[in-house]
Amino acid sequence: LNSQNERLSEAVAGFKKFLEYDPQTKIKIIANADDRSSEEANMALSERRARIVKDALIALGVDEARIEMEAKGETQLLDKAAVKGLEEANGMRRPLTKALVHAYNRRADLVMIPTEKPEQQSRQVFPPRGSRESNVLESSAVKGFRTVEKMSVPVGAAPAAGQQ
Repeated sequence: LNSQNERLSEAVAGFKKFLEYDPQTKIKIIANADDRSSEEANMALSERRARIVKDALIALGVDEARIEMEAKGETQLLDKAAVKGLEEANGMRRPLTKALVHAYNRRADLVMIPTEKPEQQSRQVFPPRGSRESNVLESSAVKGFRTVEKMSVPVGAAPAAGQQ
């Protein structure tokens, strides 16, 4: 989604700056899924999600050798309490619906792995309520991967005719 491309751009800029201090640092993509499909389907979805993020990072100039991927499927689900905490930490006060909890679980976490320091997870964020991306992520009307894929614009690309 467009807002996530912006977040990835910001993350890459920070990563490149950090490389000045620790040139061996890597990024790990941990891709997740909600629990509405089979374990096999969710693992495949997580793998596709990780690949999409990896491709975006490479397009933004991150060396492929610095990127690790891990697909988790539905093994790291966030519960309602965790989602509420993330919403509050990000200054949002949305009603905690099942759709919102599912949306938070359809995610890819980026972890920066410094050479000599333990893994540290970045702050988790979600598109603001009412944004086009938020409406898509929360909607149960989105029927498939292709629908979301069509709504996003690749990093650096202009929207196609008919796209906003």
